[in-house]
Amino acid sequence: MRTYLVCGRRYLRPMDRRLRGNVPEVHYGCTGVVQLMTVRELVAQLASLSKAEKAEVVEKLAQEIGDTWPGIQKPPGVAGGAACVVRTRIAVWLLENYRRLGWTEAKILANYPTLRAADLVHAWAYVDAHPAEIDEAIRQNEAA
Repeated sequence: MRTYLVCGRRYLRPMDRRLRGNVPEVHYGCTGVVQLMTVRELVAQLASLSKAEKAEVVEKLAQEIGDTWPGIQKPPGVAGGAACVVRTRIAVWLLENYRRLGWTEAKILANYPTLRAADLVHAWAYVDAHPAEIDEAIRQNEAA
């Protein structure tokens, strides 16, 4: 039986066995209550979603499986090879760091006029799917 970590309806991923029994009540980026569920319970939850919510889940799963991220690229030689917003040299980890510092999306967009709201949506999806990569990039920047 596989167990999944579910945080609201925002993100679904197989639960790491080391975390079972030690799941935090709240974690960064969570939009709801953290709970454990089996595949059968997960399927039941998916059945209760609206068509739009199901489409969002399918999109997230397809991105994870294919490791493709619309609006995000890793151009060689730009930002040390970090994931960046397309059309810019703005690293995703930088945007996430601002969000962690309490910047609103409006403030980020005001300070980066080349960014669009859709760019932030893509960046947040990338952050949700690659938390270790983003955390490491932020740690490296803070150490520099």
